[in-house]
Amino acid sequence: MEDGHEPRPQLLKDNSLSPLHIWQENGFGVDKDDPTQYHTQSGVVLRLKAVSSVLIRTRARALPIPRPPMYVNPQTEREEENWASPDYITALTEYDEAMAQLNMGTLYLLGTEVLTIPPGVPAPEDTTWSDQLSDPEIWGKQAMSIPQGGGKRYIMWLMYIALRDEELAEVGTQIRILGGAVPEEAVREAMDSFRHGDRRNGDNGVGPTNRAQRRKRK
Repeated sequence: MEDGHEPRPQLLKDNSLSPLHIWQENGFGVDKDDPTQYHTQSGVVLRLKAVSSVLIRTRARALPIPRPPMYVNPQTEREEENWASPDYITALTEYDEAMAQLNMGTLYLLGTEVLTIPPGVPAPEDTTWSDQLSDPEIWGKQAMSIPQGGGKRYIMWLMYIALRDEELAEVGTQIRILGGAVPEEAVREAMDSFRHGDRRNGDNGVGPTNRAQRRKRK
């Protein structure tokens, strides 16, 4: 440590790549000279590729949107949607989580390519990291099921090994920006909601903005 500051990590330099000029304020993120390169905190360098927004929307339709149960309002004596139902709120939370995994998995699989992996970080095909996480002698019933190969294994490697928490959403954000389908601010807002699962609650625990959006999609 020099001058009271933590030393910045050094990335592996691959001879097949042009010199890396990526050190921004925090030493990681999108290359300032090439927005298709993303330098992670782990030292892994990814090539980012645009993913079709049509594909993202098509994939999203595969998940049915939860519907609130009906109940008889004692004040109006009419049957109405019960937006405050605990079962509905639970189903909505599970839907949001499943949608986030579906969207981010699609973006990771089709929108990233590994350029370099530094020493000390296992590659996707390396069995050390997967064997440790899937060992029942260590975890018992909590042992993870990790495929031996394929896209799902690659997605899990990105999530558990290559990317840090804040990078999970940021990489997806940058891929969507490359596609140019929506403004940068809108993508960041959407990815933040996926990452944090925030919900602006009204009196019944379900935000009016979420209600309106879901009604439009019915």
